[in-house]
Amino acid sequence: MATAGRLSGEPRVVDLGLQVADAQQQRGIGTLMACHAAAHARSSGAHTLSVYTAASNTPMLRLLHRLGPATQTPHGSHVDVRVQLKSRRTPSGPPPTVSLTFGSRPSPPHPPPLQRRMRRLPTGSKPSPVTA
Repeated sequence: MATAGRLSGEPRVVDLGLQVADAQQQRGIGTLMACHAAAHARSSGAHTLSVYTAASNTPMLRLLHRLGPATQTPHGSHVDVRVQLKSRRTPSGPPPTVSLTFGSRPSPPHPPPLQRRMRRLPTGSKPSPVTA
């Protein structure tokens, strides 16, 4: 689940919230949602993403630093992260578009992490529970 909106009331700042089920983490789902939210925020004129998260949430902190230059302000066991969104628009070009396609074949040589972990089953076989 992802939410992105102007909650703080700061002009051109979009607050981002992400939640990925424990069993679905480390598959690129959160990154995909965050990138989509960042693109949407950029296209609506935002210059900053704001995220309030636990200081111990290193996967989220790494993800945010990949989105753009980020600053962190500690608040006890939590941290307020501000990611600067660089404009991807050219002055005369259209706003950026983001397309999400699920269930299609990834193009080589770098399939998305979610697709990489899926296994093909022989025709007629039933899936068995996967244990970690």
